[in-house]
Order: sequence, then structure tokens, then C-alpha cells
Amino acid sequence: MNINDVYLWLKSIEGVTNNNINQIESNNIDIKDLINFSDKEIYNLKNINTNIKENIVKYKSLTYLEEIKSNLEKKFIKYVSIYDESYPSNLKHIYDAPKILFYKGNLDVLKNNINLAMVGSRKCTQYGVNCAKNISKSLSDVGINIISGLAIGIDTYSHIGCLEGKGKTVAVIGSPLDNILPRRNIKLAQKILDDGGLILSEYNIGSAVYPSNYVHRNRILSGISDGVIVVEAAKKSGALITVEYALDQGKNVFSIPGNINSCMSEGCHKIIKEGATLIHSVEDILNEYQIDRNYYTENSKKYDNIKLNEKSIEILELIKDNGILNIDEICDNTKMEVKYINAILNELVLKDLLIEMNNQVVFAAAGHGKTYSLCSQAKIAIDNTNKYVLLISYTNEGVRSLENEYRKQNGGVLDDRVIFKSWYSTLLSEFIKPYQCSLKLKEKRYKQEFPVTFPENFVNSIAFYDTEAPPKWYNQTHVQYYVNKRGDVVPDRTSHLAWLCNEHSSGKVIRRIQEIYSHIFIDELQDYAGWDLEVITLLFKSKIPITCVGDYKQATYRTNNSLKNKQYRDEKVRAYFLMLEAQGLCVTSYANTTRRFNQEICDFINTIHGDADSMVEPDPNNQQEMPVENSGVYMMNVDSLREYCEYYHPIILRYDKKAKVGFQHDCDVFNYGGSKGATYERVVIIPVSTTLPFIERQVKITSNQTRAKFYVACTRAKHSVVFAMENPCENGVFKATDIHFSDKSIPAYKFSKPDSDI
Repeated sequence: MNINDVYLWLKSIEGVTNNNINQIESNNIDIKDLINFSDKEIYNLKNINTNIKENIVKYKSLTYLEEIKSNLEKKFIKYVSIYDESYPSNLKHIYDAPKILFYKGNLDVLKNNINLAMVGSRKCTQYGVNCAKNISKSLSDVGINIISGLAIGIDTYSHIGCLEGKGKTVAVIGSPLDNILPRRNIKLAQKILDDGGLILSEYNIGSAVYPSNYVHRNRILSGISDGVIVVEAAKKSGALITVEYALDQGKNVFSIPGNINSCMSEGCHKIIKEGATLIHSVEDILNEYQIDRNYYTENSKKYDNIKLNEKSIEILELIKDNGILNIDEICDNTKMEVKYINAILNELVLKDLLIEMNNQVVFAAAGHGKTYSLCSQAKIAIDNTNKYVLLISYTNEGVRSLENEYRKQNGGVLDDRVIFKSWYSTLLSEFIKPYQCSLKLKEKRYKQEFPVTFPENFVNSIAFYDTEAPPKWYNQTHVQYYVNKRGDVVPDRTSHLAWLCNEHSSGKVIRRIQEIYSHIFIDELQDYAGWDLEVITLLFKSKIPITCVGDYKQATYRTNNSLKNKQYRDEKVRAYFLMLEAQGLCVTSYANTTRRFNQEICDFINTIHGDADSMVEPDPNNQQEMPVENSGVYMMNVDSLREYCEYYHPIILRYDKKAKVGFQHDCDVFNYGGSKGATYERVVIIPVSTTLPFIERQVKITSNQTRAKFYVACTRAKHSVVFAMENPCENGVFKATDIHFSDKSIPAYKFSKPDSDI
């Protein structure tokens, strides 16, 4: 047996690590003979755990080896051992070099080329994104290969930038090649292979994925590289682990400086202080490796011409004179349109322009952990600032959810400098009340114009239950268009009034908020509409990092009926933030994994919207070890539900209070919309006339609000969703079955994914 096959056999055995193989080899045996050892000889091996010995004995078979090789071949996965000539030469000489590597693509891309690793934060800013893409592209244009880890954030944009150039990109992953993670980057992985690149892993197919895999992966990432570039990293970033490996391996380390006020640049500045080479431009890297700059210049003529035009120089000089500026300030000073400024900034980012756009918009699937993520980020933020941190949710219930989650993560207590507010409370306390007396409007009630100023203490609260709604004849230039006689603001007009306060106070509102808060986190983003979106845009243009999370598929509230931004209501709100991303004001992403429910529920809810770009998948790292009985999505006759409810005690969800349950039960009942944010073991859903055609015949739900509420209801359960039906029957997707529990058997119809979608 050749040495490649020996290592393949050992790495296919459960529990056998690189260290275990080293321990076996320390017994002074010819490891190629190990598969022919007797059981006694294997158990006599020294320094080996008994469980490992038992597994070696268990799988001591050439048949098992051939089965592994066959499975690899079917998946087009190749392998190479450390003793093979094609094994990456740089990697052979590092500490704890992998005995065997699994790969897809062209292994030869690592030969006769400079290979540079690019690493950084998963939660990168727009500045980091621009740097990663532009530097990677420029290095790739001169034939340098870019190595990264295929993770979200800096890794992703490093790969993308390289694909746009002439070099090849290599992904080193911490999972087996038949389980590429994260799943959102599967398409990117295929693009890497299609471009002639390479994907590497030290983990055999079928191996479990542990968090430690990604730490161990970093030694390979730096090991096959000639140097490491850190684009953006917090003080405790995982990217710095790669730096430690690189230093141990004697590799060059480069770092890109960032905003001194950004926690996302602290790691970069730390390693610069410790001796890493500061990157002022791509030429700093090229000089280190004596790359022909003439060649570089020839391939970048277009790039340089854009950067050296009159407008580019004007923006550069403006930033040099004034320091860090946001997009809005650059627009005001240059009188240029945003779209042109962004195009220039993207080209100038490598020429000493350190402008940070770290506004993040994350739309994520139901059950992804959005609230958890916000609170954990807020905790990190409060540890890195002397200012306050503000967490906002649209409703009071949402605020309570944020507070509860923060307490869970913080030993049951709330930090004094972490502020929790509803959206309306934020508008009143931060935007309107401090500056209401600065707002002057034109009064036309008596057919003459004169300034009307809000008294300083005029605004009290929100008129949610106002029976004296402002008369229709008041237009937007009248105080009472916004506020009634009691001083309560009309809900639909609160955000518009807040925007006007900032506008008529010459931006004092935003400047005050900048002095108070270091970070702002906004939950339930899908529920914001009308002038709400304009206020959020104001925050995006401030110097405060803003992080927003939501799920546009769960846009159930319609409390703001303003005609402003009407085209971005409900699930179309995503398009608004994609527009802001195009303007350089934020970075948007979609996280499609859920920790809440199983594959069967995923398959069903993916049919509700039919959005191919955001199909929900179970989180592979958070799945139940044991199968749960009667899991999935069912239709059941109402006459059978009493026994089902008696046994499982599910939560019953109805459209609203007017919807009748229609059968006997002793279960808690909630409305569709009111259940948002909750997680239950099992739910029974009472369909309404607008959702029945979808359940019975997959007819699209036309009402955006109904579709969103139905989606919310279907995504609450961990194990099973049951629709209470008067006359259930088989259709194209629901098949007849029986639900068994205790000593009972109940007829039902179970959802199965259409063959065409498999």
C-alpha cells in the first residue's frame, strides 16, 4: 500500500487526527504495514488512546479503504500526502503540517507563483470591503495568487477581487469538501473552480465540523502562502490567529490601517505597532517581492487615469484638509452627486483615503438568531467605548425581547451605558423634543404666511389612540398636521417631524446623537416604512456605526401609512437598502440559515415567497442529534385535532381575534403577527380564506401583509406545523399518511418537497 492511501485510510477513521498519526509514527514502525497488523499489535502501540486503537481495529480493512476512495472519486475530490511531489512545498516545512490534503481544482496553481493570504473580519465595514476587493484585484492583475478561507466578510471579497484579475484564488476551508461552509458561499466556491483555482481541506468527506477546525485551518492558510495581509480586524479577531501562525512560520505580515476610532481596525493597528508592514498602497507589497512595477502600471493605466482626474484630486485634498468625512459632507463641499463620489472613492481607497462606511444591514431568516447577534455585538461595543450604545426595536414588545436577550448574555443584568428604546421613543426623545423649538413652519390657515415655532415643551407623546385626529385640511406646513391640541404626535407623521427637526436645526439633531452614542443597533428592520426610512438614512450618513437586522419576509406591521417611499413597503423594504448600498451608505447581506426548525419546515416555507435568492436552510451546526417523531408540515381534519392537542399541547395560531379555532382544545392561542419572535415546539395554524388556496393548491398569496403574517406563523415551530382543515385531501405536495403517538393513529396529509425542486 502506498503512503497516500495509508494516510487516506487513517484520516477516514473516526477520531483520528494529525496528532494521532504522528503518535503512531513515533512507534518506529513502517506505517504502510499498519493495515496488516494484528489486533494485538495495534493494541500494543504506545502513546495512542484506547478509543483510537479500537477504531483502527474496527476499520482495518482494504474494503473500507476502497469504499472511501470510490466515494471521493464520485465527488471529484482528489487527495495528496505530505510525501507526494505535488504536495505544496511551503506547507511541508511548517509545524504540524497536514499528513494529507483533500482538494478540488488545480493544485499546480500554488507552484511558481507568489501566494499571499488575505484575512480579516467576518463583520467587515464598507471600507474593509473596498480594500479587500481592490487590493486583491490589483495583486491578481500582476499574477499573484490570493489565498483566503471562504468565510463571509473579508475572505469573501478577497476571493471576489482576485477572480476579477489575472491570478488564481485558493480557498482553505475548515469543513470537508462535500460540506462547503458557509452555504451562502457555495456558488463562490464553484466560481473559484471554474476560474482554474483551488479549494483545499485537511478533512475527509463525512467528517464532523467543529469550531476548532477553523483555528487549525489557519496554519494551512498561512503555511501555503508567502505572506499574510490583514485587511480589517478587531482586537480579538480570528484573523490574528493566522498572523501568529505566519510569524511562527517566518512569513511576511502586512496590515492595512483604518479609522482610529473604529474597533474593527484595532487588531490591524496592534500588529502594525508590533512590527507588521503598514500598507499605504499596493506598491508597498509589490516592492517587498520585487514585482516589476512597470508591468503593474501598464495593467492599471485605466485605474490611475480615473484616480488622477480633477474631481479625484479635489476629494483627496478635501479629506487631507478636514480629516475623516462622511459621504454627505463630501457632497456638500464638492457639489457632486453621491453616485459619482462613490465611484471615485472606490478607486481612491488605495491612495491614502481611509474613509469608513461601517453600516451593516443584515436580512436574516426566521430563527437565525438576529436578536442574539445584536445583543452580543452591543456587548462588544460597550466594552470598547466610553459613550452609550443604543438598541432600538420597532415595538415595545421588541424592546422587551432585546432586554431579555441582553440579560441572558450578561449574567442577568443590563449595563448602564446600554440604552433600549422603541422606535417612537427614539424619535421623540432623541430627534423631536430636544429641538422642537428650532422647527419653524409656514402657517397658511388664514391665507397669510408667518413663522410658527413649536413651544419647547409642546410635544408630549404619540397619539396612538387619538380620537381627535387632525382635520384633513391641515397640510404639511401646519403644526397641527403633526401634533394635536394635547401635544401628541400623530404616529404616521412622527418620523417626518423628526426629519424636519434635523433639517430645520441645520443638522443639530444628528450632531447631538453622535456625541451621545458610539453605536446604534436596530432590530425588526422590515417594519420600518415611509419617513422612517429617511430617518434611518440620516443615521447612516452620520459618523455612528449603524447595524440593522430584520427579515423582509416578516413585514407584518403597517403602522406607518405615509406615501413617502410607498414603493418600499412591506417585503420590498429590502430594495431600499440595496439602493443605499449602491450609494455607499451601507453593506447589505442575507443570512439564510435557521437554528429553529428542520429541513421539512424549511422546504414548506420556501414555497410561500418563492424567492430563489433567499431560500432558508437549517444551520448544519445546530441540528438535533436524534430525530423527533411526527416532525414536518401536515394538514389534519379539525375532528382529529382534539386528540393531537391533548397529547402534544401545541400552540394554536390564528390570523386575528376574529378567527375561530373551530375545535376543542386546552392550548394557548395567539395571533399570527403577535407570535413574531417566539419559538414553540409545535404549532397548529388556523387557515383563513386568503391562505387556504395556497395550502390546498399552492396558489400564491397576493396580499403582502397576509403573506408575511402567514410566513411568521409557519416559522414559529421547531418540530411540526399542522394546518387545521375542514376537508383535507391529497394534492400536488401533501400526501396521505398517519400520525402515530401513544396508542393512537390519526390520518393526516404530510407536505413533501416537489420533485422538480429537489
